[in-house]
Amino acid sequence: MTSVGQRRPTGRDGLPSLTSLRFFAAAFVVGYHLVRQVGPVTQASYLFWYGRSGVTFFFVLSGVVLAWTYYGGTTPVRVFWWRRFARIWPLHVTATVLSVALYLAVGTRVSVQEVVRALLLVHAWSMDPGIVRGGNGATWSLSDEALFYLCFPLILVVLSRSVRPVRQAVASLVVAMAGLAGVWVLTRTMIDSEGVRALVTDYFPPVRLLQFVVGVAFGITRGEHFHLRKIERFAVLSGSARISLRKLFTDEVISFDVTGDAPAVVDMPTMWAHNITNTGAGELTTLFWTHELFDPAVPDTIPEVVAR
Repeated sequence: MTSVGQRRPTGRDGLPSLTSLRFFAAAFVVGYHLVRQVGPVTQASYLFWYGRSGVTFFFVLSGVVLAWTYYGGTTPVRVFWWRRFARIWPLHVTATVLSVALYLAVGTRVSVQEVVRALLLVHAWSMDPGIVRGGNGATWSLSDEALFYLCFPLILVVLSRSVRPVRQAVASLVVAMAGLAGVWVLTRTMIDSEGVRALVTDYFPPVRLLQFVVGVAFGITRGEHFHLRKIERFAVLSGSARISLRKLFTDEVISFDVTGDAPAVVDMPTMWAHNITNTGAGELTTLFWTHELFDPAVPDTIPEVVAR
């Protein structure tokens, strides 16, 4: 395994349609911490007690965005890891230094062990609340994300081999929900301390990893839509793939197995749901053509699964 995919061109890289959801999720988390610190501030304050669900949303979204960005090309694993490190760690160090300085200014004790673990992004692995929340308590989620980034190349390789990505995504959601429910049951039968149980279910990176995997599974799903007026043509230039189509209001799925060794063009008629899946062991390079330029205001891309 030497690559995790290639970054997509601007316009498909950041999933701008999710920007508003990011804002509301962040506001929900802020409201949760506000209510915890100062108590109810409005009659609807009780809703903010569910605000930590916003962190779950961000973990799932992280998997979606990374899979959407890197799936389908060749970026060396070490380059991917370096990009994540360069984007996260310098700001994390700055925030932690400021946090420690503020703690000391108000007379709050901060141990060297707490600070070192926080800087190394391993503090969420601890079963000591002082270490998890010490130094810069808000960065426990970055400790979880560090594990996500470390595992992402392998997760992407495993999940991208599926020929039924939508079913795989749904299955991953079911498995994750069952896994989280199992963790909840086990912690309540095997751990007496309520504080330690909370650390396992809310902070422990391997538990949160299940949420990230769900996001990756949904992020690698390609196609699964139809058009009302837009005509597309797909061609595989290298690698091998399966192009599947289903006419709306019918159940029959027509599939074409194509390879770059014998390039062929497959048309996507209007009112036909379609997708393309990498069926080879290596990279897949494709060429997509459409008769009109993409207009974000009128995308003419309507979600519809091919295999029902």
